[in-house]
Amino acid sequence: MLKKLLKEQIWAILIYLAMMIFSGWILMAYHMGTQALIFFESCFFVCGVACLLIYLLPRHRFYQEAIRAEKELEEKYMLYDVLEPPGFLEGQILCSLMEEAGRSMKQQVSAYERASREYREYIEAWVHEVKTPIASGKLLAENNPSEQMDAMASELTLIHGV
Repeated sequence: MLKKLLKEQIWAILIYLAMMIFSGWILMAYHMGTQALIFFESCFFVCGVACLLIYLLPRHRFYQEAIRAEKELEEKYMLYDVLEPPGFLEGQILCSLMEEAGRSMKQQVSAYERASREYREYIEAWVHEVKTPIASGKLLAENNPSEQMDAMASELTLIHGV
């Protein structure tokens, strides 16, 4: 991960190195001396490395933690819940986007659960609506014995069996 982050900053590093070379050339052009050249170039180098580390280390830690957490989680959509918000803007934006995506996914799941429950209730009501006349017909046939009622009862038994 650190190599990828460094590779991403290659142009900034190259520009910084070019600036160091240019400033060294200026110092030599004004005959500042070898000790001054080494001192200023060392200061530039240390400041550049410090700036690069200040930029890279928090990102490296955050992304390593995110990768580790993602591998350990069974429910990948919960990643934003286990990550600590980082101290750098891109990470905060990423966490915010993951949180919003998770919230949207939870809303979608809730909507599907609600639709499924409503459909199940509809089917149960429909079955009840169908069974009520069948049960009424069976009761009618049992309470009024006749040849027609026996035929109706056998037909109702066939319907009820389906």
